[in-house]
Amino acid sequence: MANCAKIINNSLFNCDNKSTGGLEQTIKLINRDDILANLADFTIQRATAPACQHSITAYAGDPTTLKAVTFEGIPSKQLLSASYNLTIGDYADLFTHTVNLFSQGMSIETVCNLKALAVGAEVVAIVHQRDKGTDNKDAFWIYGFDNGLKIGEFTWNSNENNGNSIIPLASREPNLEKDPPLRLLLTDYTTTKAFFDSLGN
Repeated sequence: MANCAKIINNSLFNCDNKSTGGLEQTIKLINRDDILANLADFTIQRATAPACQHSITAYAGDPTTLKAVTFEGIPSKQLLSASYNLTIGDYADLFTHTVNLFSQGMSIETVCNLKALAVGAEVVAIVHQRDKGTDNKDAFWIYGFDNGLKIGEFTWNSNENNGNSIIPLASREPNLEKDPPLRLLLTDYTTTKAFFDSLGN
């Protein structure tokens, strides 16, 4: 039986464009229901041959219908983070996507969002990386696009971290992601950044 996966491109260290960690301190969250309701408006390319495509390359709808919520960290601090890891299973190898949000103190908005997440809300997260890659093509990545992210365990304590907390959102078994995060690149960086900024406005 032929192997369905083939390595098809180079992965070389670029001395002139070294990687840097961290996110720009804004994350957009979209209810997964709103993604599914507007799925036909997304152009998603996942082909692997002749060249690897793993991107969302267009959105034809009105961004306001996605009803995004904006989470921001403190400027110059790295409080927001995103990660993914591979989980090796008996029947399939799947990915866990994780996005950590910053919650400032206690507010009714925070409590209502946490309440919704705690009773089963699923979200999709768009993050803006500090390391944007060649020609800024790799600046935006989408976590949880296929199966959504759910709230994880956390603790809020008024005496710790100045009353702030980090809230984890992650893939949850059995609904892990089949792929790493999807790149979001609508024509170029400027167009994609404008789309990102318009979400939730």
